[in-house]
Amino acid sequence: MLFRTGRGQVLARLGVVSRALYDFHRAVHQALDGVPGVTGNCVPDRWIPHITLARGMTSGQVAEAVDLLPGDHGQLILPTLRRWDSHEKTTAALGSTTG
Repeated sequence: MLFRTGRGQVLARLGVVSRALYDFHRAVHQALDGVPGVTGNCVPDRWIPHITLARGMTSGQVAEAVDLLPGDHGQLILPTLRRWDSHEKTTAALGSTTG
């Protein structure tokens, strides 16, 4: 999947969400109703669960990256995980899978 932004393209893989996670997401959003600063892309039915593989890419870089991905949507090994906060424009390290 590609998200187009003003700073290039974002290459992402869609997440598979269970009904339980979807219901939990909706319940959390309802509990936070009225809290300022909730971004529009986190609203239920607008939320696109995904894993960002790369951002700020040119079309040429996207083509190269897609060639490296498993064609069968198989397992990807991700050496580190980070969370992008689009409101604050910050990245937080979630941990490393390399020990």
